Amino acid sequence: MRRALAAAGIAVALLSSVIGTGPAAARVDAAMSRSGSPESAGNLPTAEQMSKGLLTLAEMPTDYTAFGQDETGDTTEVPASGWCREAVLDRSAPTPRVYRAFKHPDGTIFAAEIVATGTRKAHQLVEAAATVTTRCPVVEGDLTTKKHSRLALPDLGVRAAGVDEMFQDPFGEWSRLYHAVVATGGVTGVYTEMGSHPRHRARFLDLVKASVQKLRTATALTVEDLRTGLLHPADLPAGYVVSLEGTPETDPNAYSFNGGGTTCTGREVPGSGGPVPAIFRTYARGAYGTPNIVEAIGATGPGLARAIVAMQEENGRTCPDTKDNEGTTRTFSALSLPPIGDAAAGTLRTGGSELRIAEIWVASGDVCAVYVRNMFDVSDAEGVAELRKVAQAGAKRLAAIRN
Repeated sequence: MRRALAAAGIAVALLSSVIGTGPAAARVDAAMSRSGSPESAGNLPTAEQMSKGLLTLAEMPTDYTAFGQDETGDTTEVPASGWCREAVLDRSAPTPRVYRAFKHPDGTIFAAEIVATGTRKAHQLVEAAATVTTRCPVVEGDLTTKKHSRLALPDLGVRAAGVDEMFQDPFGEWSRLYHAVVATGGVTGVYTEMGSHPRHRARFLDLVKASVQKLRTATALTVEDLRTGLLHPADLPAGYVVSLEGTPETDPNAYSFNGGGTTCTGREVPGSGGPVPAIFRTYARGAYGTPNIVEAIGATGPGLARAIVAMQEENGRTCPDTKDNEGTTRTFSALSLPPIGDAAAGTLRTGGSELRIAEIWVASGDVCAVYVRNMFDVSDAEGVAELRKVAQAGAKRLAAIRN
């Protein structure tokens, strides 16, 4: 509830902010018109960025040595594919790829591969790894056999799946490979230990955890990335223009998307552990109108994005009517929504004649967004219908971030 009320505060504060009507507002409008289309690839990390997400030899445990040469270039191969002997080539344009491997004296090899697949495909590849034990637990090939079982991974803060693979070569010899496939920041990371053994599992998982932490830092979404997910003029009702744009660093009212807080039922919602990149815009009908639409986007990661949406959904169902210090009753109610993004929840907040605000929260990939409509100028039905269309259009923009 604490975070829900904080969200209401940001909506009211931003909607009542000073309206920009001079050259600065015109520059924001121009930038808004130039934003990329949802079909375009949105700022995928470069090979240089991804290389910074690879562990170095100095960061590896003692006794490891470099194995082979680092690889940097473009690829059309789909990372972590071929589990069930399916095709492994992608017919789309080549994408950046980096690779590095290390060898331990016990003979095991730890390899890391990172490919700029885009967020959507990265999530699909994690899902493919997660379901391999049911899709093809045993794969018979020409003189070879593969057996797949689930490998439990620690909490990595990203979407991830582990596979324990046993491989029999043409000579009948068996060997074990541990795999971890992760999706973060528009890339797919694949970590594999070859020639492994159950006694090496903990070591492998520690290496995966350290690798993912470094990868998340190197490929973290920026404010500029998030800007590609903001609404376009065509997404808004007729007559709307940008009145204000900012970030938590430039505006104290900006929502930080750190999560945290407690729902009306007392359920604790964990936070992100620190500030995340975020951006907001307010929109007004006409250059001198009062801003009554707000959107804000934060690079929360998929877990926190869904947790925030779930919190709003729960509050829409369970928040009791409350009275403010002046005795005005404040009411939460849930909005009926079509499927939007990966998950969405909407609430209508009313209180006397002065507070009538609708909010729709959307989780999409690695980001969370909120769309707010202050309905002082329209009926509840009109304002909610308008906001539904805005949120649906916004979700399409969000899906284009790093895809």
